[in-house]
Amino acid sequence: MQKIYLLVIFFIALALAIYAHSTQFSIFKAIHLVSRDTTYHIISSDGNLYGYEIFVIRNLLIHQPDIPGMPGIKRFARRSDTE
Repeated sequence: MQKIYLLVIFFIALALAIYAHSTQFSIFKAIHLVSRDTTYHIISSDGNLYGYEIFVIRNLLIHQPDIPGMPGIKRFARRSDTE
């Protein structure tokens, strides 16, 4: 009797795991983007310095007025460096 009970619980857990993985609630949901869905804009600031913004499907994803990974507030000096 106990073996049947454990077997039923196993199959229920397996079914729930398969259902959770195949629905919108999955943690591992894949995102497919086309290259034209991602765009960027160069933003300028005082002193002829530059930063950038990255948009995915016309929604702002990253607003980066400074050089990332640099301590302090340092901006790009040339537009070509920003691109």
